[in-house]
Amino acid sequence: NADFSRRLADKIFNFCQGADAVIDLHTFQDNSPIVAIFVNSGSKAIKKRCLKLINAFDPQAIWKINFKSREEAKFSGALGSVLAVRGTANFAVEMPEVFLISDEQLDRVKNGILDVLKFLDMIKGKRAIKKHSAPIFQRIKVRTDEAGLFIPAKDILKKIKKNEVVGKLVSLPEFRIKNVVSPCSGTLLIIKQRDLVATSDVLFSIGRPEL
Repeated sequence: NADFSRRLADKIFNFCQGADAVIDLHTFQDNSPIVAIFVNSGSKAIKKRCLKLINAFDPQAIWKINFKSREEAKFSGALGSVLAVRGTANFAVEMPEVFLISDEQLDRVKNGILDVLKFLDMIKGKRAIKKHSAPIFQRIKVRTDEAGLFIPAKDILKKIKKNEVVGKLVSLPEFRIKNVVSPCSGTLLIIKQRDLVATSDVLFSIGRPEL
């Protein structure tokens, strides 16, 4: 029901607006590292504050929303972007699918949230020492143009070169095997597990550093 969804979104926004910080927890449908989403919205001061919160959280990678991208322009109306425009610093955390997330990843998210609370002086304690900041990427989604069985061949966070094979697609019912290659160089952020896919499904995402 669209009306219910709008009313629910309004309630969530009003609840979050004016908070010291907002952390929006999500799960991808596929395998991924712990990724923080930099909403890239609001004033320069808010953007700087968002990045400080993300650095305190210490994700494995940072996905910077690119509003010039057709895929990501829709996020301008998402909770995080609207909150930032209204002056509330925030970021989202993307985790692997609930059936794929590991105990180590859950601990990383828990400790990251605790470090954000320490950064905000909401709880006492020493924050973990960060050896380096997580890389900031823009995300390139790679979709399939035909249905079949996708078989991944690479692990997340691996460096990928342009035209490198990332997996195989077995067409059904013909059982033709086709290599699935990356359209660009970058870091493998997300990849689908071995599964049946439909036309236009996202198979994997490549993270490209900012130019």
